[in-house]
Amino acid sequence: MQTLSDDQPDGRSLQASKKREDTELYATNSETAAADVLAELHNLLNDHAPAWYTERHSQRTEEVLRTIGRL
Repeated sequence: MQTLSDDQPDGRSLQASKKREDTELYATNSETAAADVLAELHNLLNDHAPAWYTERHSQRTEEVLRTIGRL
């Protein structure tokens, strides 16, 4: 059984701290992966220009990509 650590001021166990760090890393990786996919889809759709993909779709995607620093 894990005991509370004196060097954990908020009373969390070391295991709980590690799990939180892992969760934060996963969230960051997930967000990065989502941004990568969005950028790739944006490029594909702009390159192939299907009839249903309007200029407004492209502009909205570009706005998001600029906001997250990907464009």
